[in-house]
Amino acid sequence: MQAPTLVLLAAGLSKRFGRSKQETPVGPDGEVLHDYNIYDALSSGFGRVAFVVRSDNEAAIRDAFEERFGYSVPSSYVRQMRPLGTGHAVAGIRGLVEGPFAVCNTDDLYGREAFAAVAERLKQSSPGSLIQGCVVGYRLGATLSEHGGVARAVCRTDGGMRVAGVDEILDIEGDDGQLHGRTPKGDPVTLTGDERVSMNLWGFGPGMAEVLMRQYEKWTYDVAEGQGEEYRLSSAVDHMVHEGLLDVDLLPGPDEGWVGMTHAADAHRLREVLEKAVQEGRYPASIRRAFRG
Repeated sequence: MQAPTLVLLAAGLSKRFGRSKQETPVGPDGEVLHDYNIYDALSSGFGRVAFVVRSDNEAAIRDAFEERFGYSVPSSYVRQMRPLGTGHAVAGIRGLVEGPFAVCNTDDLYGREAFAAVAERLKQSSPGSLIQGCVVGYRLGATLSEHGGVARAVCRTDGGMRVAGVDEILDIEGDDGQLHGRTPKGDPVTLTGDERVSMNLWGFGPGMAEVLMRQYEKWTYDVAEGQGEEYRLSSAVDHMVHEGLLDVDLLPGPDEGWVGMTHAADAHRLREVLEKAVQEGRYPASIRRAFRG
Protein backbone atom coordinates (compact mmCIF):
# COMPACT_ATOMS: atom_id res chain seq x y z
CA MET A 1 0.00 0.00 0.00
CA GLN A 2 1.18 3.50 -0.81
CA ALA A 3 2.46 5.69 2.02
CA PRO A 4 -0.35 7.73 3.59
CA THR A 5 -0.82 11.43 2.95
CA LEU A 6 -0.91 14.06 5.70
CA VAL A 7 -3.73 16.57 5.13
CA LEU A 8 -3.25 19.83 7.03
CA LEU A 9 -6.25 22.07 7.70
CA ALA A 10 -4.73 25.50 7.08
CA ALA A 11 -7.80 27.49 6.03
CA GLY A 12 -8.86 28.61 9.51
CA LEU A 13 -9.38 32.32 10.13
CA SER A 14 -7.69 32.35 13.60
CA LYS A 15 -10.40 34.63 15.02
CA ARG A 16 -9.63 33.92 18.68
CA PHE A 17 -5.89 34.09 18.05
CA GLY A 18 -6.05 37.53 16.47
CA ARG A 19 -3.59 36.87 13.64
CA SER A 20 -2.68 34.03 11.28
CA LYS A 21 -1.56 30.99 13.29
CA GLN A 22 -0.24 29.40 10.10
CA GLU A 23 2.33 32.19 9.77
CA THR A 24 3.27 32.68 13.44
CA PRO A 25 6.90 31.60 14.06
CA VAL A 26 7.39 29.38 17.12
CA GLY A 27 10.64 27.51 16.36
CA PRO A 28 14.29 28.62 16.71
CA ASP A 29 14.75 29.01 12.94
CA GLY A 30 11.39 30.64 12.24
CA GLU A 31 9.44 27.35 12.03
CA VAL A 32 5.66 27.53 12.34
CA LEU A 33 3.77 24.96 14.40
CA HIS A 34 2.69 22.73 11.52
CA ASP A 35 6.31 22.36 10.37
CA TYR A 36 6.80 20.09 13.38
CA ASN A 37 3.72 18.01 12.60
CA ILE A 38 5.00 17.54 9.06
CA TYR A 39 8.44 16.59 10.40
CA ASP A 40 6.89 14.04 12.79
CA ALA A 41 4.59 12.61 10.10
CA LEU A 42 7.40 12.19 7.57
CA SER A 43 9.49 10.54 10.30
CA SER A 44 6.60 8.11 10.93
CA GLY A 45 6.06 6.83 7.40
CA PHE A 46 3.90 9.43 5.69
CA GLY A 47 4.94 10.11 2.11
CA ARG A 48 3.35 13.37 0.99
CA VAL A 49 1.57 16.46 2.28
CA ALA A 50 -1.66 18.18 1.18
CA PHE A 51 -2.78 21.56 2.48
CA VAL A 52 -6.34 22.87 2.63
CA VAL A 53 -5.85 26.64 2.34
CA ARG A 54 -7.61 29.93 1.69
CA SER A 55 -6.99 31.87 -1.48
CA ASP A 56 -5.33 34.64 0.53
CA ASN A 57 -2.86 32.43 2.42
CA GLU A 58 -1.99 29.78 -0.18
CA ALA A 59 1.10 31.58 -1.50
CA ALA A 60 2.53 32.20 1.97
CA ILE A 61 2.00 28.60 3.08
CA ARG A 62 3.40 27.20 -0.18
CA ASP A 63 6.49 29.41 -0.06
CA ALA A 64 7.20 28.62 3.60
CA PHE A 65 6.80 24.86 3.03
CA GLU A 66 9.14 24.86 0.05
CA GLU A 67 11.67 27.01 1.92
CA ARG A 68 11.67 24.59 4.85
CA PHE A 69 11.29 21.20 3.14
CA GLY A 70 12.40 21.89 -0.42
CA TYR A 71 10.98 19.88 -3.30
CA SER A 72 11.87 16.43 -1.99
CA VAL A 73 8.50 16.10 -0.22
CA PRO A 74 5.53 15.89 -2.65
CA SER A 75 2.90 18.49 -1.78
CA SER A 76 -0.44 19.70 -3.12
CA TYR A 77 -2.95 22.42 -2.25
CA VAL A 78 -6.72 22.72 -2.36
CA ARG A 79 -8.61 25.93 -1.67
CA GLN A 80 -11.54 26.10 0.70
CA MET A 81 -13.33 29.06 -0.82
CA ARG A 82 -15.74 29.55 2.10
CA PRO A 83 -15.23 28.78 5.82
CA LEU A 84 -17.83 26.02 6.01
CA GLY A 85 -16.12 23.82 8.57
CA THR A 86 -13.55 21.06 8.87
CA GLY A 87 -15.82 18.41 7.34
CA HIS A 88 -16.24 20.56 4.26
CA ALA A 89 -12.47 21.13 4.16
CA VAL A 90 -11.67 17.41 4.15
CA ALA A 91 -14.39 16.65 1.59
CA GLY A 92 -12.61 19.11 -0.70
CA ILE A 93 -9.59 16.81 -1.11
CA ARG A 94 -11.69 14.35 -3.14
CA GLY A 95 -9.84 13.62 -6.36
CA LEU A 96 -6.63 15.13 -5.00
CA VAL A 97 -5.68 12.62 -2.31
CA GLU A 98 -5.86 8.93 -3.18
CA GLY A 99 -5.38 6.14 -0.72
CA PRO A 100 -5.21 6.41 3.07
CA PHE A 101 -4.66 9.78 4.71
CA ALA A 102 -4.47 11.51 8.08
CA VAL A 103 -5.98 14.88 8.95
CA CYS A 104 -4.55 17.35 11.45
CA ASN A 105 -4.82 20.98 12.48
CA THR A 106 -2.09 23.56 12.01
CA ASP A 107 -2.47 24.91 15.57
CA ASP A 108 -1.92 21.70 17.56
CA LEU A 109 1.34 19.86 18.24
CA TYR A 110 0.48 16.17 18.52
CA GLY A 111 3.78 14.39 19.12
CA ARG A 112 5.57 11.86 16.92
CA GLU A 113 4.16 8.93 18.86
CA ALA A 114 0.65 9.95 17.76
CA PHE A 115 1.57 10.12 14.08
CA ALA A 116 3.35 6.77 14.31
CA ALA A 117 0.21 5.17 15.80
CA VAL A 118 -1.97 6.58 13.00
CA ALA A 119 0.50 5.49 10.31
CA GLU A 120 0.55 1.95 11.72
CA ARG A 121 -3.24 1.81 11.78
CA LEU A 122 -3.51 3.09 8.20
CA LYS A 123 -1.24 0.30 7.01
CA GLN A 124 -4.06 -2.08 7.94
CA SER A 125 -6.78 -0.21 6.04
CA SER A 126 -8.14 -1.40 2.71
CA PRO A 127 -10.87 -0.32 0.28
CA GLY A 128 -14.37 -1.50 1.08
CA SER A 129 -17.97 -0.48 1.69
CA LEU A 130 -17.12 0.18 5.36
CA ILE A 131 -14.53 2.94 5.60
CA GLN A 132 -11.87 2.21 8.21
CA GLY A 133 -10.61 5.01 10.40
CA CYS A 134 -8.97 5.97 13.67
CA VAL A 135 -8.66 8.99 15.92
CA VAL A 136 -6.04 9.89 18.49
CA GLY A 137 -7.87 10.64 21.73
CA TYR A 138 -6.21 12.92 24.27
CA ARG A 139 -7.37 13.34 27.87
CA LEU A 140 -9.56 16.44 27.95
CA GLY A 141 -7.93 17.89 31.06
CA ALA A 142 -4.54 17.89 29.30
CA THR A 143 -5.83 19.92 26.34
CA LEU A 144 -7.22 23.05 27.97
CA SER A 145 -5.94 26.61 27.68
CA GLU A 146 -5.23 28.90 30.61
CA HIS A 147 -6.29 31.84 28.48
CA GLY A 148 -9.88 31.08 27.48
CA GLY A 149 -12.40 28.50 26.37
CA VAL A 150 -11.74 25.77 23.83
CA ALA A 151 -13.84 23.52 21.58
CA ARG A 152 -13.33 19.77 21.80
CA ALA A 153 -14.92 16.70 20.22
CA VAL A 154 -15.63 14.19 23.00
CA CYS A 155 -15.34 10.56 21.88
CA ARG A 156 -17.82 7.99 23.19
CA THR A 157 -16.79 4.34 22.99
CA ASP A 158 -18.56 1.01 22.94
CA GLY A 159 -16.86 0.05 26.20
CA GLY A 160 -13.65 -0.86 24.41
CA MET A 161 -11.50 1.08 21.95
CA ARG A 162 -14.06 1.53 19.20
CA VAL A 163 -15.71 4.93 18.78
CA ALA A 164 -19.50 4.78 19.18
CA GLY A 165 -20.08 8.50 18.67
CA VAL A 166 -18.56 11.97 18.84
CA ASP A 167 -20.04 14.98 20.66
CA GLU A 168 -18.85 18.48 19.78
CA ILE A 169 -18.57 20.62 22.93
CA LEU A 170 -17.81 24.34 22.71
CA ASP A 171 -16.37 26.96 25.10
CA ILE A 172 -14.94 24.45 27.61
CA GLU A 173 -13.45 26.14 30.68
CA GLY A 174 -12.70 25.20 34.26
CA ASP A 175 -14.73 26.60 37.17
CA ASP A 176 -14.77 25.53 40.84
CA GLY A 177 -13.01 22.25 40.10
CA GLN A 178 -15.31 21.29 37.24
CA LEU A 179 -15.30 21.80 33.51
CA HIS A 180 -18.23 23.42 31.78
CA GLY A 181 -19.07 23.81 28.10
CA ARG A 182 -22.03 23.85 25.75
CA THR A 183 -23.31 21.95 22.75
CA PRO A 184 -23.59 23.69 19.36
CA LYS A 185 -27.29 24.14 20.17
CA GLY A 186 -26.41 25.97 23.40
CA ASP A 187 -27.23 23.26 25.96
CA PRO A 188 -24.89 23.33 29.01
CA VAL A 189 -22.54 20.39 29.57
CA THR A 190 -20.47 19.40 32.64
CA LEU A 191 -17.31 17.36 32.12
CA THR A 192 -14.77 15.63 34.39
CA GLY A 193 -11.59 16.22 32.40
CA ASP A 194 -10.92 12.50 31.97
CA GLU A 195 -12.89 12.21 28.73
CA ARG A 196 -10.97 11.30 25.59
CA VAL A 197 -11.25 14.04 23.00
CA SER A 198 -10.30 14.40 19.38
CA MET A 199 -7.85 17.17 18.58
CA ASN A 200 -8.56 16.57 14.88
CA LEU A 201 -5.83 14.00 14.36
CA TRP A 202 -7.78 11.43 12.35
CA GLY A 203 -6.77 8.62 10.03
CA PHE A 204 -9.01 7.38 7.22
CA GLY A 205 -8.78 4.53 4.75
CA PRO A 206 -9.37 4.80 0.99
CA GLY A 207 -12.73 6.21 -0.09
CA MET A 208 -13.34 8.54 2.87
CA ALA A 209 -13.16 11.80 0.90
CA GLU A 210 -15.70 10.58 -1.66
CA VAL A 211 -18.18 9.45 1.02
CA LEU A 212 -17.65 12.64 3.00
CA MET A 213 -18.41 14.80 -0.05
CA ARG A 214 -21.68 12.94 -0.61
CA GLN A 215 -22.57 13.42 3.04
CA TYR A 216 -21.72 17.12 2.81
CA GLU A 217 -23.91 17.58 -0.25
CA LYS A 218 -26.79 15.93 1.60
CA TRP A 219 -26.17 18.17 4.62
CA THR A 220 -26.45 21.32 2.50
CA TYR A 221 -30.01 20.32 1.59
CA ASP A 222 -31.01 19.06 5.02
CA VAL A 223 -29.40 21.24 7.69
CA ALA A 224 -30.94 20.60 11.10
CA GLU A 225 -32.25 23.64 12.92
CA GLY A 226 -29.66 24.98 15.35
CA GLN A 227 -26.83 22.96 13.78
CA GLY A 228 -25.12 26.13 12.62
CA GLU A 229 -23.35 26.99 9.40
CA GLU A 230 -20.31 24.71 9.83
CA TYR A 231 -20.04 21.14 8.60
CA ARG A 232 -17.66 19.84 11.28
CA LEU A 233 -15.57 16.73 10.69
CA SER A 234 -16.43 15.45 14.17
CA SER A 235 -20.16 15.75 13.46
CA ALA A 236 -19.71 14.06 10.09
CA VAL A 237 -17.82 11.16 11.71
CA ASP A 238 -20.54 10.83 14.36
CA HIS A 239 -23.21 10.60 11.64
CA MET A 240 -21.24 8.15 9.51
CA VAL A 241 -20.56 5.86 12.49
CA HIS A 242 -24.27 5.78 13.33
CA GLU A 243 -25.14 5.08 9.68
CA GLY A 244 -22.72 2.16 9.52
CA LEU A 245 -20.52 3.85 6.92
CA LEU A 246 -17.41 4.26 9.07
CA ASP A 247 -15.59 2.18 11.69
CA VAL A 248 -13.29 4.23 13.95
CA ASP A 249 -10.70 2.95 16.44
CA LEU A 250 -9.72 5.14 19.39
CA LEU A 251 -5.93 5.38 19.76
CA PRO A 252 -4.87 6.69 23.21
CA GLY A 253 -2.84 9.85 22.74
CA PRO A 254 0.43 10.72 24.50
CA ASP A 255 -1.11 13.40 26.74
CA GLU A 256 2.21 14.96 27.63
CA GLY A 257 3.03 15.24 23.91
CA TRP A 258 0.21 17.60 23.02
CA VAL A 259 0.30 21.38 23.16
CA GLY A 260 -2.00 23.77 21.33
CA MET A 261 -2.25 27.38 20.24
CA THR A 262 -5.87 28.52 20.53
CA HIS A 263 -5.24 31.97 22.03
CA ALA A 264 -2.34 34.35 21.34
CA ALA A 265 -1.01 33.89 24.88
CA ASP A 266 -0.65 30.13 24.24
CA ALA A 267 2.26 30.79 21.87
CA HIS A 268 4.67 31.47 24.75
CA ARG A 269 4.20 28.00 26.27
CA LEU A 270 4.47 26.38 22.84
CA ARG A 271 7.84 28.07 22.23
CA GLU A 272 9.08 26.82 25.61
CA VAL A 273 7.97 23.26 24.81
CA LEU A 274 9.68 23.34 21.42
CA GLU A 275 12.86 24.87 22.82
CA LYS A 276 13.08 22.03 25.34
CA ALA A 277 12.36 19.43 22.63
CA VAL A 278 15.19 20.83 20.49
CA GLN A 279 17.57 20.77 23.45
CA GLU A 280 16.66 17.12 24.09
CA GLY A 281 17.29 16.23 20.44
CA ARG A 282 13.67 15.40 19.57
CA TYR A 283 13.64 18.09 16.88
CA PRO A 284 16.49 19.64 14.90
CA ALA A 285 17.55 23.19 15.65
CA SER A 286 16.59 24.03 12.07
CA ILE A 287 14.10 21.98 10.08
CA ARG A 288 15.22 23.77 6.91
CA ARG A 289 18.85 22.72 7.39
CA ALA A 290 17.80 19.18 8.39
CA PHE A 291 15.97 18.73 5.08
CA ARG A 292 17.94 20.96 2.74
CA GLY A 293 21.41 20.98 4.24
